[in-house]
Amino acid sequence: MSRPLSPTLWSTPGQAGSRSRAELCGNGSLDGLDVKGKVVLCEVGSGPDCSISVIVKDAVVQSAGGAGMILANQFPQGHDTSAQAHLLPASHVDYAANVAIKSYIRSTPNPVAQILFRGTVLGTSPAPSMAFFSSRGPSIQNPGILKPGATGPGVNVLAAWPVKVGRPPTAQPLPGPYFNIISGTSMSTPHLSGIAALVKSQHPDWSPAAIKSAIMTTADVTDRAGNPILDEQRVPADWFATGAGHVNPDKATDPGLVYDIAHNDYIGYLCGLYTSQEVSVIARPSR
Repeated sequence: MSRPLSPTLWSTPGQAGSRSRAELCGNGSLDGLDVKGKVVLCEVGSGPDCSISVIVKDAVVQSAGGAGMILANQFPQGHDTSAQAHLLPASHVDYAANVAIKSYIRSTPNPVAQILFRGTVLGTSPAPSMAFFSSRGPSIQNPGILKPGATGPGVNVLAAWPVKVGRPPTAQPLPGPYFNIISGTSMSTPHLSGIAALVKSQHPDWSPAAIKSAIMTTADVTDRAGNPILDEQRVPADWFATGAGHVNPDKATDPGLVYDIAHNDYIGYLCGLYTSQEVSVIARPSR
């Protein structure tokens, strides 16, 4: 069933706050606006004077009587969208869709919208690609050191979760397995740690430096289609975004060549960055 699509949030300043606050569906931004039974367009992000989480946007739209929400990226988020728990029917769209939806709203006096679930979509392209929130290099201390070292899966990862999604941590636990979909370093780190453990199981005598070398020298520099790895704007990502490339666990266990580093090599490197007194604080002699 189609619902009216509210254009008021981004086209008119909110009476209860600044225009940017209204666009972002902050607290009080819908006061005096008629959105009851409508699908409301809200943009991702936080205003200059407030921090507006997705759940806050949901609650604001829901309390105002909205029937649903379109969560739309701004330019910095580009094509990246996240699977998140919402308080009401919602769909997260990229920046290109945001622009198209606003153009549609301007084209008709009675815009409408539907949120349809079409099931899981497999084989999407491009993949992998770099997320807008992924840390970029170079190393502040030494731009000659490649940072990040490599990249791994970390967006919309389905994983076990200690509590039911939507329940406060202090709530009484409920029986049954719990799952959540999370994005960020906390999701890519387990992937890379697991691959490091896999390499260690195949080469028990290898040092951490050798394992890191194996992961970096075998990382994929192209996506599944053989094209350059793209970023959130769908342009080729540079080395300070991808590092050595996207981790490849099969290749990492048999890299053919690894570069090892001993403790003294690290000390020599530190001596090139700091004074002897400063290095002595970090690298103390064994007792």
